[in-house]
Amino acid sequence: MSVNLYNSLKLCPNNGDYTTGAVGAFLCNDHTHVEAVGANQIAAVVATAIRNQGIPLATHLK
Repeated sequence: MSVNLYNSLKLCPNNGDYTTGAVGAFLCNDHTHVEAVGANQIAAVVATAIRNQGIPLATHLK
């Protein structure tokens, strides 16, 4: 699901510049951690997966 998100945001492939554009808004300069906007989107992906799999934790999600 995260790969689909990255592809829909056109984060990959990248020209090597991780500081500008969609990639710069999504990832920190360390190329690994996400900015606040990216964190919210990844959290939504995880929450959706938890709900879709019927994991009991889903009852605690907003």
